[in-house]
Amino acid sequence: MSQHFKLVLLTVIAGTVGISGIDHNLGAIRGDVAAGALQAPLRLQYNITEISWRQAEDMLKNAPLIDHIVLFYVPLHFGCRQFMHLFLTLSQQFEQEKRNVKFVKVNCNDGKLSDGLCHRYNVAAVPTVAYVADLPFQREKLPPKSFIQRALRWCIHSTMDDVDSVHATCYKGDMFLYQELKDWATMMYGLSQMKRKLDSVRQSNFIEHLTKLLSP
Repeated sequence: MSQHFKLVLLTVIAGTVGISGIDHNLGAIRGDVAAGALQAPLRLQYNITEISWRQAEDMLKNAPLIDHIVLFYVPLHFGCRQFMHLFLTLSQQFEQEKRNVKFVKVNCNDGKLSDGLCHRYNVAAVPTVAYVADLPFQREKLPPKSFIQRALRWCIHSTMDDVDSVHATCYKGDMFLYQELKDWATMMYGLSQMKRKLDSVRQSNFIEHLTKLLSP
C-alpha cells in the first residue's frame, strides 16, 4: 500500500468516528449567518440532478454501470442548505479531474417520512452522502481476507449503521470538513475503478483462454 494511499486512508479513518447528523455542529454558526441561509433561495438546486424515489431505488437495488455519489437531503433543512455548495464543489472538482462519476440528489421529504425511500434504506439523518458502485461495500458481504475488506475495515460500517444497500456506503465524517469528504470520495472512486479494471482483466483473460481452446 503506497504512502499516499495510507495518508488518504488515515484521513478518512479520522473522519469516520460516526455522527448521526450534523445539526449539533451547526450550533456554533452565528445567528445572523443561520438566519441568512434560511431566508436565501436554494440557488444550486438545478446544478445537481434530482432523481425520483423510483430511480434511486433502482440504483440502490441494482449496481449502476457508472458510479454515483448521492446526496440524501430535505430542501428546507438548514444543514442541507449549508452543505449544498460543498456538494456542488465536490462534483465540479471530480469533473475537472475527469472522474467518471454522476452526482445526484434525492429529496427525503417527497412523501410520508415513514413510508419514504430514505426511511426504508436506513438513511437516518440529512444531509447524508453515499457512494454507490458495482462493488460490495457492506462489511458483511465482503470476503474476510479480501484486499477491499482490509483496506476499508475502519471506514465501512456494519449493515445496521449504513445505507441498506449492498452496493452503497455512506460517509460518516464531519460533513463540513471538505478535504475529508473529498478524500473519502476519492478513495471510494479509486477502489471502484480498481475492481472494474480487475474485472476487465479477468474477462480479457477468459476470452483469450476461450479463443485458444477454440482455435484449430
